[in-house]
Amino acid sequence: MKPSPKRITSALLAAVTGIFLAVAPAHANKLEPGPNGGKLLGVAPDQAELLISPEGIATITFLDAEKKPTAPGDRTAALFAQLESGRKAIELDRKGDAFVSKEPLPKPEGYILVVQTRSAPDAKPTNTRAKYEMHVCGGCNLSEYACTCEEH
Repeated sequence: MKPSPKRITSALLAAVTGIFLAVAPAHANKLEPGPNGGKLLGVAPDQAELLISPEGIATITFLDAEKKPTAPGDRTAALFAQLESGRKAIELDRKGDAFVSKEPLPKPEGYILVVQTRSAPDAKPTNTRAKYEMHVCGGCNLSEYACTCEEH
């Protein structure tokens, strides 16, 4: 019995898809941790690091090209928790060259944090999301919110 053109096309499509899926991770961008083991946000020159202390205090620090802390200047940062009850703004204070949460992040963990940075007050915001989980990843040894493993 001769295979139909539809079956040949389906088999060929499945094979090509499998090849792309197998090769894609090898070409994916390698995630980097922040200089203090936090989550890197955005890209230079507006790159920042989100660092969460064991007590749940969030710190957002802008970084220079060498990934060293730099004064924010006109740049701004905002932090939101996507809780089951809805979105909650996390109040930040500017302390030195960083933005620090006034209170610990809400408990329990497991929700999405949204960090919004702007290069200027009137600039379009850049949003970065991270699942707030503090347990240590076995692959990269970073807190899960900052994990750099490609399989996550």
